[in-house]
Amino acid sequence: MTTRRNVLRGTVATAALAAAAAAPSEGAHAVTSGGGAGPNIGILLYDGYSLLDPTGPAEVLSRLPDATVTMIAEKRGAVRTDTGDVAVVAERCITDVDRLDVLLVPGADSRGTIGAMTNQALLRWIRHIHRHIHRHIHRHTRWTTSVCTGSIVLAAVDCSTEGKRRPTGPPPRTLGPRST
Repeated sequence: MTTRRNVLRGTVATAALAAAAAAPSEGAHAVTSGGGAGPNIGILLYDGYSLLDPTGPAEVLSRLPDATVTMIAEKRGAVRTDTGDVAVVAERCITDVDRLDVLLVPGADSRGTIGAMTNQALLRWIRHIHRHIHRHIHRHTRWTTSVCTGSIVLAAVDCSTEGKRRPTGPPPRTLGPRST
């Protein structure tokens, strides 16, 4: 049985292996806080994301040698989760970041997923970053990945790879407002 926890474990394992194999990009990165020669990993935060989806992978990926893991959002600062009670700080805004080795898009409840899918600024940025990541696909291993319903956000910008498996958790039960 596929559960959200199993999907997260698989995503973290895949991203960790990919990031460990990734060679640094040519040129300077916009995100320089880690200063390492390892993979430059960006985790996108958007209003209504599920807390475990970015923080679980961040915990694992931040332990890779010389990796730089940065939370990114449309605007710098606190970004609220699907509960509205917790926020994670985005260190960079999307206009600050033009290159990554790995982009991870977390999942969300229905409200957050639909909000991200209809946010044209986020979608344009994801498309731009995805194209940069995959430009040299034969020379380096680079990833655009997601956790759970983050794959629906990637599908909205057509970042899926045709003919490839796209595992994800169960779709949201409803596309309506979150029930309490």
